[in-house]
Amino acid sequence: MATTTKINAMKKGISNRFEDLILSPHNYKIEEQQQDIKNVFCMEGGQGESSYINNSQSQSRNLKMMLYALEETLDKIQLPRHRPGKKPLLTAADLGCSCGHNTLLIADVIVDHMTKLCGTGSLKWYTGGAIFIVSLGRLSSTCGPTDQGYIYEVYGGMFDDSWRDLIEEGMVDGEKMDSFNAPLYAPTVEEFKEVMDADGSFKINELEIVMASPPVVDDPADRGMAGRMVANYVHALLGLLIDTHIGGVMADELFIRMQRHAEIRAEELVDEIKLRSCIFDDQDDGDAADPEFCFYFSDLPSNDFNTLFHLLPQHATAAAGDGSERRYFAAAVPGSFHDRLFPKRSIDVFTSTFSLHWLSQVPEGVADKRSAAYNKDKVFVHGASQATGAAYRRQFQSDMARFLRCRATELKAGGVMFLVCLGRPSLHACPTNQGRVQLLYGAMFEESWGDLVEEGTIGRETMGSFNVPVYAATLEEFGEAVGADGSFEINRLELVITSPLAVDDPIRDCRAVGRAVANYVRLAPRAARRRARWQGGG
Repeated sequence: MATTTKINAMKKGISNRFEDLILSPHNYKIEEQQQDIKNVFCMEGGQGESSYINNSQSQSRNLKMMLYALEETLDKIQLPRHRPGKKPLLTAADLGCSCGHNTLLIADVIVDHMTKLCGTGSLKWYTGGAIFIVSLGRLSSTCGPTDQGYIYEVYGGMFDDSWRDLIEEGMVDGEKMDSFNAPLYAPTVEEFKEVMDADGSFKINELEIVMASPPVVDDPADRGMAGRMVANYVHALLGLLIDTHIGGVMADELFIRMQRHAEIRAEELVDEIKLRSCIFDDQDDGDAADPEFCFYFSDLPSNDFNTLFHLLPQHATAAAGDGSERRYFAAAVPGSFHDRLFPKRSIDVFTSTFSLHWLSQVPEGVADKRSAAYNKDKVFVHGASQATGAAYRRQFQSDMARFLRCRATELKAGGVMFLVCLGRPSLHACPTNQGRVQLLYGAMFEESWGDLVEEGTIGRETMGSFNVPVYAATLEEFGEAVGADGSFEINRLELVITSPLAVDDPIRDCRAVGRAVANYVRLAPRAARRRARWQGGG
């Protein structure tokens, strides 16, 4: 009996221990913070008081102090000779771009400086591209632009008749129809060739008109099915324009009538759409001194790219028809810079400013009570145990190794990188001494958490499961990471003393300093703060 009791007790103890390891809410909190960092961690979006755009003046001032180093980095690019008469294309990417003006400053500096460098004509242009185009067209035998051939049956005849039905029934007035026009033109082969020849940039390899397939219906003899197909086809293409013009209800009525007309003329619609296709190569576009630029803004998917792109200068978004007035072509690339983001050998210049000190995750064991690295009653590595400091350093080394490995694959031969991140002086060799960085993410931040715990607003366990994933490396640690990868040569590596917080009167206006500090720290851990509030409510 005693033996049985002992065995049962052991089973119960093992079971409880297993539940502690696998099912405890504490472990869930750790996993949730890691998922937050991976999936939704980003700077505060929008344009509110605590948004990144309104609290990144310090970063801007510090960045401007380092632009000379960026230009020196760009000078190191090896620019192969380009084919005469071709515009060289230079690609650049800012990793961890966030949603403020600083990334646009980086783009402008790169465009200006590289334009100067490329003025020497020492960039090589690789040819051999091709374009394949298919669009609606009409037979050459038609009587000018007002005879759109069979295209008229869909966008002209039945469509016009459907509008007139609404007018006759008193549902819309004639002015509505008169002020709407379908923005569609089906050119002849000759018209298309004239445009190509006038541009002079391409050589046509093949240009032809092709008879299209009939409407996609199971039974072409089924008038109802054919009518629905035609009405839905036009609705899919023009529906939004018509909704805006006469409202969604009237648009639905219009397409109901179009379906009726299509049902009546179902047999005529078979084989009524003409397509023309062409394949052509690029041609010499004459001498062009200035290069073209493609600039990629990259950050995690949760970044506020909408705010960022609304900040783009007019010359970066609007351009003449040939693109000659466009300063650079912009695109967003969502994803983590600790993973691959671009094709092999596709980028000339990588930049990353004030981002690489953010770790990809909270170091392993730091938020686990059973680990020697557990960061008890703290939310940052500064002043923590040696085991916690070692865990943070290992995570930094692992993240840098991944970052460098990915960039080495994506960077073109002769390309360069310019990186700016938080750091600490070499005299603070121990990872648990984060220098000035601790003022923001250590002392005041931890004290603020402690206040909430003492006031009973959140539980101590909530604080224990949260850690700031920031690591300010020394020059030696950064150099070691680059050396271990072996893909890059360091041209310049230095510690820059940054400017103070951007406050008009820091001596007399203590409140302004307080708001600036709180808003600065509030910028980044948005997802983590949201998770902490949810965990602590109750």
